[in-house]
Amino acid sequence: MRAAALLVVVLGGCVCSTQAPVDAGLTVDAGLDGGLSIFDPWAPVPDELRAAMALRESDPEQALARVQALEQAARDAGDVRVVALALHRQGDLTEERDFYLRALALHELRGDQAMVGVVTNDLGLVDEVNEVEWFTWAVKARRAAGDLKGLRTSLSNLGGRLLVAGRPHEGLAALEEALPLAQRLNDADAESKIELNLASGFEALGDFDTAAVHFWRAADVGQPVGRGPEEVCQSLLQPTELCDDDHQPLVPRPELSGPDASSSPR
Repeated sequence: MRAAALLVVVLGGCVCSTQAPVDAGLTVDAGLDGGLSIFDPWAPVPDELRAAMALRESDPEQALARVQALEQAARDAGDVRVVALALHRQGDLTEERDFYLRALALHELRGDQAMVGVVTNDLGLVDEVNEVEWFTWAVKARRAAGDLKGLRTSLSNLGGRLLVAGRPHEGLAALEEALPLAQRLNDADAESKIELNLASGFEALGDFDTAAVHFWRAADVGQPVGRGPEEVCQSLLQPTELCDDDHQPLVPRPELSGPDASSSPR
């Protein structure tokens, strides 16, 4: 039921955070820090948690039971990190906001900005009412943690949701920051989706020439991963004047040359 969401209101202290109960009886480790890089915020993953999540599709009830047992064992051992990870995974398995909020409180106590970024991004995917706020927080946390892949994801999510919310200038700013991160990661799928949303954003502003540039970039980059012109047409925010009702492009391919050919035009 997860849709790849595309999202801000800078939060000093999000009202959502104050609703996250702090678990008593758990000590916390030192905070985390790091430069911009590619890493797994979950690492190291406890073997039992990995084994439980491997059952997510085949036996979700057993997966949930095993994660709950791991949470209790971690509580008994006073291992706040594993308790937080187990609560987070229960949120993934149930899509219940409360598990994510409880995990968020512990990630914050530990100063683990990388995992704060993961959980606030996940909250943005399940809490449509507050999605812009959650994705904004995720961007802030992932930037602080130096999580390159995570920052790319949350900026893209933020930009897309801002477009849907009728805030194209803010949405384009987030998407244009996300684009070079996707390019740096050689992630053609993400790059194509970001270009697609840039096309929608510029169309919303009435700049059809620039929208056409991003439309064809989305199709060209996405072609190897199954997102050619027709698929891009199907994914654009509707209604659109870039494609017809049969999902065929209405805009000609622009002739790009010179030093500005690879940059986002304004």
